Amino acid sequence: MPRIIDLLAAITILATINLGACQAPPVADWSRTSPENAGLPTGLPAQIDAGINDGPYKNLHAVIIVRDGKIALENYYGVWTRP
Repeated sequence: MPRIIDLLAAITILATINLGACQAPPVADWSRTSPENAGLPTGLPAQIDAGINDGPYKNLHAVIIVRDGKIALENYYGVWTRP
């Protein structure tokens, strides 16, 4: 579990650094799929939640995973909510 969470944290940091270099489509244009249909490992959402709620990533406020142009997972933590 720590390896997956570490990888996601690194991806999040890299994505944040490069935000100016990419342009996301408007929110209304994003389609959604389930984590399973996107090919994410079974139990990954629960592992991410545990790493953020109970683990070393308590300051992480949101996790969004996009696969093949579709939002496969979108979770917000603490006082943060979906815009």
